[in-house]
Amino acid sequence: MISKLVSLIVGILIFLFSNLNADYHVGAIGGINFADLDAYVEGQSKKAEALPKPCGGLLFDIDLSEYFVLRCEPMYIPKGGNIIDAIPDSDDVEMEISCSYIELPIFFKTNHENPLNLYFLCGPVFSYLLECDAEIDMSNSPQGEELPVFSTDLMNVTKNFDFGIGIGWGFKVPTDKLDIFAEMRYTRGLTNARKTGLIDLKPEVEGIPDLIEFNENDNRYANQGLQLLMGITFTL
Repeated sequence: MISKLVSLIVGILIFLFSNLNADYHVGAIGGINFADLDAYVEGQSKKAEALPKPCGGLLFDIDLSEYFVLRCEPMYIPKGGNIIDAIPDSDDVEMEISCSYIELPIFFKTNHENPLNLYFLCGPVFSYLLECDAEIDMSNSPQGEELPVFSTDLMNVTKNFDFGIGIGWGFKVPTDKLDIFAEMRYTRGLTNARKTGLIDLKPEVEGIPDLIEFNENDNRYANQGLQLLMGITFTL
């Protein structure tokens, strides 16, 4: 499946560089993703605490017109969040989910001149899952003081592909050789990242089930995050 994402990236890059009359820009981008989750357990919305994670990647811009730019931005980005009351039929259980994705935002960006060099961008976001695990803390439950923090692999209950939308704004500082820019954007998953399956808790503790089942209809979540980013671009 990752080959499909690579093929998509290559196809978009070929499209970007197929118009020889356009101006092209390449660069790098990085910053912090305040990863969060819109989580539901058995139909009830659950509070999730954001987790700040570093992210970064490359960018390729093509000027579509005097006013619009198409941006392709393959990047590595961690996602997740800390869900309160995360296990079905259990109270006071926190699950800190940490996932890593290769993400491909395809943004349309405004390009009109203004005194502050402000611009806006929005577009679809495609993501492919690399790894996903969790730590489960039951210390707030009645017997929690005697329990360790459990760890588990979530790959069996997390979908490989995620699709969402991103929107944001930024400003750039042009120089003779390159442009420096800063951005703030919000991304929201439009699909349920959970899939039905079993997770295996480690370590094994007497009285605590080793296997916990998740149903994607009863236990679902969508990725979301606020990103603060900086980067540079060069004109080819």
